[in-house]
Amino acid sequence: MNIRGIPTTSFRRLGLVLIIACIIGARVLYTIYPHTSVNTQVRAITQLCAESDNKEDCVAENIARMIVKNHDVGAALRVIGALYVRDPSFDGQCSNVASAVAIKTYHLVPDFRSLRLGPESVYCNYGFVQSYAREMLLSSKKSGDAKDFCSYVASSLNATSPAASAECYRGAGQSLPFIDDASLGNPSRMIAFAIRSCEEMTSVPGELDLCVGGAFNYLDVRQANGEYGLSVEAADPTGICLEQKPAYREICYGNSKRTVLAAIKPGSESDFAAAMAQMTARYPHLAEPTLIMAARTLGYDQSLRSEPSPDYAGIAKQCAALSPAELRLSCVNGFELGLAKNGPPGLQYLQLRQFCAAITRVLGVETGARCPESSTVDYLKGIYTAGKFSDACKVLGIEKDQRCL
Repeated sequence: MNIRGIPTTSFRRLGLVLIIACIIGARVLYTIYPHTSVNTQVRAITQLCAESDNKEDCVAENIARMIVKNHDVGAALRVIGALYVRDPSFDGQCSNVASAVAIKTYHLVPDFRSLRLGPESVYCNYGFVQSYAREMLLSSKKSGDAKDFCSYVASSLNATSPAASAECYRGAGQSLPFIDDASLGNPSRMIAFAIRSCEEMTSVPGELDLCVGGAFNYLDVRQANGEYGLSVEAADPTGICLEQKPAYREICYGNSKRTVLAAIKPGSESDFAAAMAQMTARYPHLAEPTLIMAARTLGYDQSLRSEPSPDYAGIAKQCAALSPAELRLSCVNGFELGLAKNGPPGLQYLQLRQFCAAITRVLGVETGARCPESSTVDYLKGIYTAGKFSDACKVLGIEKDQRCL
């Protein structure tokens, strides 16, 4: 049979060619846009949660359901990242939502070995990894369970995000002071228990340091909030650091900040000079490491309060008002690290470029040349692929710097 002289077999061949071409085209499209469904998921969650009284919890609940359905944490965090970029009101909530998702997921999927931890699982400042470990330990009170989870994180993520397992141990450390009933209410005994547990869980330097740091961090937070029968020491809120052996003393100072910052009057947090004055008036004998960390935290916290288009020059001027120079630099470093940790996943370096340019204009070329600082660069290196990190270094103008090599 033929149509107007063209054999039917030719049409069949043509149809087969078109089908093959469509299949190939679909594969090409999937290669170029492998996560096109993410936009659909983001739109659906945005619509579902638009009228919610607690938008953050609504988003977390829906993301957790995705994980329960397919056990793919990386895919779920990819949606959070896309939501962050799409919705300006989501700014600064990335880590909180990832943490809430992890807590919900732990109680719904306690068998972590069934979870697929793709590279995006570290999005939002490792919020999922940290909080899953933290919730696990608070629930089971067995440090061995957290150790097993962190080992799973290491095997799943350390190849693409070398700091992933250390951040997991940070999350575990945050729970350790609060799982020994015999120690509760006594900060010295609580932190001693936590340090012993960290040392039993890991001997890897980076993992051990972050585990101990996490313990001091959350003990400090709970003291500032008056939880677990704790209170702030009237004479010196960081006095517990002097009790530690030298290896942990600096870690203690670096994580003891909320008790000190509690002296700041509500509403004056954005006036850095006034905030530091209030703090030193309340605690006139604070050690230098504590003051430096307090200045750093003022800058860091400001990064969480920033609008989608923050006034970087204004923030730079706030840091410039601090004295001596060590406090100014610490303030700058805190803000930039906050951008790196809490900025749009995969795009943090673009915000850093704008902030560092403002630092150069306000504080001069010498200070601007040190922006971003090494810890910020190291953080980006830990969460970006090698190619992404190389591109970020070029955008930041530090590609020839030792930090990027």
